[in-house]
Amino acid sequence: MLAFWKYQGLGNDFIMFNGLDESTSPLKKLTPDIIQSLCHRHTGIGADGIIVASRAPEKGYRMTYFNADGNEAEMCGNGLRCTVAMLRDLGEDLTHPTQILTGGGAIIAQSQSDGSVRNSMPAPVFRDIQGIPKPDDPNLIHTIDFDERRFHGIIVNIGNPHAVIPESITLDDLLTWGPKIEHHPMFPGRTNVEFIEVLNTRQLKIQIWERGVGRTLACGSGATASAVAAAALGKIHTGQDIKIIMDGGTLTLNVSPDFKDIWLQGPAQIVFQGELSEEGGWHGLVS
Repeated sequence: MLAFWKYQGLGNDFIMFNGLDESTSPLKKLTPDIIQSLCHRHTGIGADGIIVASRAPEKGYRMTYFNADGNEAEMCGNGLRCTVAMLRDLGEDLTHPTQILTGGGAIIAQSQSDGSVRNSMPAPVFRDIQGIPKPDDPNLIHTIDFDERRFHGIIVNIGNPHAVIPESITLDDLLTWGPKIEHHPMFPGRTNVEFIEVLNTRQLKIQIWERGVGRTLACGSGATASAVAAAALGKIHTGQDIKIIMDGGTLTLNVSPDFKDIWLQGPAQIVFQGELSEEGGWHGLVS
């Protein structure tokens, strides 16, 4: 039997495994087929992705993250908070700033007294821009062309790739255009997609299409990409807390004026835990 935990951060949900003991870590067993089976909403546990939390070679911890399609991804902001919450629930001390290694770089995270998690995010890298972006930079806005429609967005990497499009969109349009933008030739490795609506200088509302997952209720890296894109456009203030409103809830985010220091804070909660039988492709939920 293999123990698992399910956590969620603002509706972004993950199947979590304890890999602190390397000898019992399930990492080598997590093939793409098994990941897809476990994440399936009808025949598996159901999740947006799978995370294995392990110890880092020198200090802190490592988060290994797989999207629901079975592919390993660089990182996930909501998944990182869930990783901190699971480690805390396993008895690890994360009440102090703690380093967590991800495929998108090292993150500093800390469990808060109210149960939320505060963590750093990687500094953004804008496509075709060096240094601090300016609203009038001709390379800031990129055109994403289709035969039927044209989108104008900001392409930015936050440890993983994002296309941020500053316009509100219906759910039907998100479901139509999200996967098309994800697979557009401009993004050889595919991309996450966010449509953003600037409510005021301290609030953004976003809708999310996650690479390898589909529509999700929330996304920590997507919230970060949306905030830095809006800041680059001069639509929100840097150096102060702003609210990122998503279908699953709200995250608090602070971007420094030089875009180098980004802090994200939000909830992460356990949903349930159980055990899996490895027989039959890990379909057997025991408890």
